Amino acid sequence: REMIFVIDNSGSMSGASMDAARRSLIYALGTLRPQDRFNVIRFDDTMTQLFDEAVPASREQVRTAHMFASGLHAGGGTDMLPALRAALVDRQSARSSVIRQVIFLTDQDEVATWARLEALTGDVALVEPALSTAPAAAPATDATRPGSADLAV
Repeated sequence: REMIFVIDNSGSMSGASMDAARRSLIYALGTLRPQDRFNVIRFDDTMTQLFDEAVPASREQVRTAHMFASGLHAGGGTDMLPALRAALVDRQSARSSVIRQVIFLTDQDEVATWARLEALTGDVALVEPALSTAPAAAPATDATRPGSADLAV
């Protein structure tokens, strides 16, 4: 599988939302298997890809991603579209047997962005965890919307 993590570190994520997104990303990095490939893309009103393309989930690469995630802080404006476009670039199209997942970590309700991306998604599984600072026992919400899942941390 190939996992592309897109994390929002814009000013609106300040405080509990940024903490939840950072913890969620670090947790997800810990679930990667050596045969997986991954990348991390962060955005505010700018965008940074950790690696030029998805890389094998070696201990060294995962450690690099962990340090990158740990250093993220909220600030700036919000421009998600360039990060989403970068996440959807498939440089390994010949590897058709690979399951590619793009995971968005944001506090935004990006219905308009989802609509704009429908034509670009192809065979990519889109996942948008709802970041919550509520206790894990809190009831799940919005899990029926395509492309979304709840994550309480």
